[in-house]
Amino acid sequence: WSGGGLNASTAVIAGSAFTRNSVSIDGGGLSAGTAVITGSTFASNSADSGGGLGAAMAVVTNSTFISNSAKFSAFGWSGGGLNAGTAVIAGSAFTRNTADFSGGGLYAGTAVITRSTFQSNSANENGGGLWASTAATVTASAFHGNAANENGGGLYAGTATVTGSTFL
Repeated sequence: WSGGGLNASTAVIAGSAFTRNSVSIDGGGLSAGTAVITGSTFASNSADSGGGLGAAMAVVTNSTFISNSAKFSAFGWSGGGLNAGTAVIAGSAFTRNTADFSGGGLYAGTAVITRSTFQSNSANENGGGLWASTAATVTASAFHGNAANENGGGLYAGTATVTGSTFL
């Protein structure tokens, strides 16, 4: 059901790769209550929610999420790269991730993003790059070529605070 590659209550991951894992509900590559990820890659994973990573709390630094997908089902379909209740992201890249609903790159309740890139992600509804239901704080980051069929190709949020970032 959860964690196609790894399922843990708490996961501290460094210098690792989660590739081509699949699961029916949450976290194609990794599913965790709390995930602390450093210098790792999530590539070509799939799940109903959190194609690459699904977590209640995710702290991600210097990592890459590429070509992950969240597929439509009764259990969810959001967060192609990452689905989290709270996500703190620094120096990371979300590229070519897809979601059948919202948050192609990242789907979160609250997101704090610093020095990160969201490129060529897509969602069938809202937030091609990033969807944050409550709030998104984005600093020194780039959103390029993301797409959503409804709202917020780059970013869709309840409240957005953006500083020194680009949207193309």
